[in-house]
Order: sequence, then C-alpha cells, then structure tokens
Amino acid sequence: MYQIQNNRSKLAVSACFILITAFVITGCSGASSKNEVQKDTSNITMAAIIEANKSQNILSRHGSIFVEDSTSDSEEVYYTYVSADYMYQKSGESNIVVSEEENWECDEDNGERTFYYYWFAMDENEEKEMRSVPSDYEYIEEVYTGREKIENIQENSDGTLTITTLLGTDDVKEFYDSYQIEYPQGLDTLEQRSEYVVDGNTLEISSVYMTVFYDGSEASNATRKITYDAEQPDELNTLTELIYEYKNDKTTNERTAKVIYDYGTDREQSYEFKANQKYRVIVNTRDGYDYLYTDPEKTQEYDGGDGVSDITIYAFTEE
Repeated sequence: MYQIQNNRSKLAVSACFILITAFVITGCSGASSKNEVQKDTSNITMAAIIEANKSQNILSRHGSIFVEDSTSDSEEVYYTYVSADYMYQKSGESNIVVSEEENWECDEDNGERTFYYYWFAMDENEEKEMRSVPSDYEYIEEVYTGREKIENIQENSDGTLTITTLLGTDDVKEFYDSYQIEYPQGLDTLEQRSEYVVDGNTLEISSVYMTVFYDGSEASNATRKITYDAEQPDELNTLTELIYEYKNDKTTNERTAKVIYDYGTDREQSYEFKANQKYRVIVNTRDGYDYLYTDPEKTQEYDGGDGVSDITIYAFTEE
C-alpha cells in the first residue's frame, strides 16, 4: 500500500490515494508482454517485496530513488527524489521542498538514531527553515501492503514480473478510517486491486497501478512509477545551494527550542536544539504526543511561538 502525499501532510490527497501496493508498468496495465511463469515464484511474498523495497535497502544498491505519483482524481503529478543526503518533494507547479538528514541523537542503549533534523528550502520566496523529524521516508506503507493477497504472478519478456494483489473490504475500510479518508457508507465491498511490476531477481518495484472498487465498480485509480539512479532534478540544484548556505551560515541571535516528553514522570525525556533567529523552526514531536503546552500544568497550549524567543514545549499523550 502506498499513499500519494503532498510535502506537508501524510494524509492522502483524495480517496483514491489509499494506494495499497500494486505496481504496473508506468501508467498502463499490461504494457509489456506476459507469458506463463517460467521460474519458481513460490518464495515471492508481500513481506519479501516490502523488505526489498525499504529505502535503506534500495539506497545500499542505488544512488537515488525517484518516485512519480498520479491519480485519476487530479491532473497533478507528485514527485519525490531521495538520495542518501537529500529528500526532495514537489506537488504540482510549486511547493518544492528539499531536506538533508543528519544524525540528531543516538539511543544510548542500542546506538540507533532516535531523532533527526531536516533543513528545508522552499522555492516560492527562498524561505528557509530547520525541522526535527523522527522518521525516514518510505514509499511503501508496510502494514497494509503486508495484508495484500497475491492473486497472480506472470513473467514478462524483459525479466520483470507482474504481480496482481487484492486488499479486501475490512482492510481497506480500516486504512481509510485510520487516515480519515471519506468513502460511501453502506457499501457491501470496498476493495483495492493492484498490479506491481518488479524486477524478477531483486523484487525492486518499477511501477504500481492501483484501482479502488466500490461494490465491484471502479471508483478511482492511481499510478506510481519508480526510477532508480535517476539524475537529480534541475530544481534541486538551486535548493541545495540554499541548504549549504544555511549549514555554513554564521550563527547570530541564537535561539533554543526544547521539547520535554512526559514531564514529571519516570518516563520524562527531553532534547533541545539551537537555530539562528532568522530561520523558522518547526518541531515535530514523537507519534502519539499530540498535546503540546508551554507550561507543565497544561494551561497554555503551544501555538507555534513568536519565531524569535527561546521556547520550551511540554509534550503529553493526553490532555
């Protein structure tokens, strides 16, 4: 399963974006010739496909990942370019964002990274901001993709495989509900059928074509094309210059942002970072910590701050 995202939200742009995983050759189903399977495909599972296409695994074999998303509900094409250093996203003709990931903090117990910070440069007015983000980009939604049932595997003459899958009504509804995606009530069936085109040896996905059906009738479709080792998009060149300008910018009028989790409990943890006042700072808290306050008594909700002063944010999982 995958979702088409804009650069600010992880919510699907429309109902057809619930894309579970099914990949087709660049936007057209059945674009390559198909023959009866000649090789043993009994070991091909959705779990194996997910593992092969995790960004970390892909970037160990390739220099970059370029993802193009389109849907029947919109004329826009959404782009994501990922390398070991940068993630670049573009939706439509504007809203270009590029980020560079660096190690923010290491867990003392196992050495794994627990925080990241990203620098963003935006094309509209060359505004820059620094942002802390506790997750990596993945182009497959692991939970629901893992629930897809493989219905058919066909071998293509170019060495790829076309894998047809089905995600059933209960799972699609659960996915829609979890992302607050609207769909008609009272449906007997709400299914998603997908076609993946994958490399016959590595299982790397080259395209997905997904169709959602309401009671057996096609409601929407979406296509994802994935290219590996693609050239860096032209727009990225200017934006990366802004990133390096930020990194090399001499810090003046420094401000501090601090986040405290579970204040006053034995689970209390905190981290802080500093930034130049001329850069906007956005703090993303851990999953589940949706209640943010500027005081430990929870009387003043965090409203984003004034962009200049030091700020301490108290993050809780409940009001």
